[in-house]
Amino acid sequence: MPDEAYTFGPELTFHQVQEVRQELLLAFEQGIRRFDLGRVESFDSAGAQLLVALVKTAQAEGQGVEWDQLSIEVSQGLTELGLQMLMATHSPITRTVP
Repeated sequence: MPDEAYTFGPELTFHQVQEVRQELLLAFEQGIRRFDLGRVESFDSAGAQLLVALVKTAQAEGQGVEWDQLSIEVSQGLTELGLQMLMATHSPITRTVP
């Protein structure tokens, strides 16, 4: 499995989610399981849905996802949506603080 991380751009919103989804599928097919959300400045429920789909895809293959960084926007957005479990270290998903 590659040791590189997929780095999200400054927006993870409804307007970018289709394009980012395609990029994530390609990264996932290439074995990337680390994802850096530290540069995300704009985040909405469509972006959160994409992250949930990413986690479920990994779990379906018996794997986890590692978050290198989470921007405050992503962290707050996930909490507001009741999806803070995506950040939990006790799940197969781990979070590394910047």
